[in-house]
Amino acid sequence: MDALALDWHISMKQARAIVGSERVLCGNVDPITLYGSDEQIKRSVQQCLADAGKNRRAPCRAVPC
Repeated sequence: MDALALDWHISMKQARAIVGSERVLCGNVDPITLYGSDEQIKRSVQQCLADAGKNRRAPCRAVPC
C-alpha cells in the first residue's frame, strides 16, 4: 500500500495511531471548507497536516462532489 486516503469523517490523529508512522496518510479536510475564507481553508489544511504527524503525509485535499 502506497498511501491510505481518508474520508473527512475519519480523525487524522486516530488513523495515524492505528496505521503507525510508516504509512502515508492523505485526505481528510471537510469539503465544505472550500466555501470558507482563505484563512479558514489555510487553518483547516494546517490542522490536517499537524494531526497527520511529521512523517509520511500527503497533501490534504477536498474535492466537492
